[in-house]
Amino acid sequence: YLAGGTGADQFGFTVLGDGLDQIADFSVADTDKLNITDLLSGFVLGVDDIGLFVSIRYGASIVVSVNADGVGSDFTAAMYINGTAFAGQSAQNLLDSGILVVNQTLL
Repeated sequence: YLAGGTGADQFGFTVLGDGLDQIADFSVADTDKLNITDLLSGFVLGVDDIGLFVSIRYGASIVVSVNADGVGSDFTAAMYINGTAFAGQSAQNLLDSGILVVNQTLL
């Protein structure tokens, strides 16, 4: 269970497949970010299609799944975001807007 509180937060993920992290208070208005850099293997910003690496399912909440190498359809659910903070946005939209971070390693 992750909660960033008020202000800009960066939720960082370094391991895929160790459970589904829940984010309680993600806010686009507060310029919160999802850093998945360390979950990706071989992704090149500006070259690769982020849609091959990230899948987003919308409903009453948001589930973000990652395919670490972008090959095939073996997506693993990585995070569950309470609410609909950025509902309807594609992975490319999230990347373009800076919500999705793929080039700042945490390790």
